[in-house]
Amino acid sequence: MISLAGKAALITGGSRGIGAATVKLLARAGADVVFNYHRNRDAARQVEQEARKHGTRVESLQADLGRMADAKKLVGYAVERLGRLDVLVANAGIWNRTETPIERLSEREWDAMVRVNLKSVYSVTHFAAAHMIAQRSGRIIAVSSTAGQRGEAFHAHQLRRAWLGGDRYDPGDTPKQGGMEIRRRADSPGPRSRPRRDCRADPISCLRPCDLYYG
Repeated sequence: MISLAGKAALITGGSRGIGAATVKLLARAGADVVFNYHRNRDAARQVEQEARKHGTRVESLQADLGRMADAKKLVGYAVERLGRLDVLVANAGIWNRTETPIERLSEREWDAMVRVNLKSVYSVTHFAAAHMIAQRSGRIIAVSSTAGQRGEAFHAHQLRRAWLGGDRYDPGDTPKQGGMEIRRRADSPGPRSRPRRDCRADPISCLRPCDLYYG
């Protein structure tokens, strides 16, 4: 287990699944964490309680990251509560529940994908990067999917997966440069080895060591 003692992390979509597991894992590593949830406040409160068992500060905030104003509010809240921002994990995303071929995909579904899977990454990175530049250090991690590398039948609208997949993640070009230790990376966890219902009950067990990166 790496040590993140004294580090401040912001995680999007932290109330369930990989996001919830990331909140708990970073808290266990010693980081103070702020995460957002979209609708499920009860699930967010449960994640807070479980992550706080490790003795670090863990807080959540409702935010719709498809809205720039909410992304700005979330990043500002994290900096205000934690004092700095060392790590951003852009995890929030959606996946259509019903397998839908492209010819049946509605404009509404497409727009929702762009809003959540693409714009949310841009919006939160947009505001977080400014703080990291001021600090002259930071880490930006985007959770992508193997769907962006090999595609998924009936999930044609997973554009975020293709855009972020592998080493192609570059929203605004924020690698180490100009003496600043600001690095970015996209990780593609791929299918979980256990069903999603089990991941909700014990999400940390659904993460492989390679699913998170720091350094």
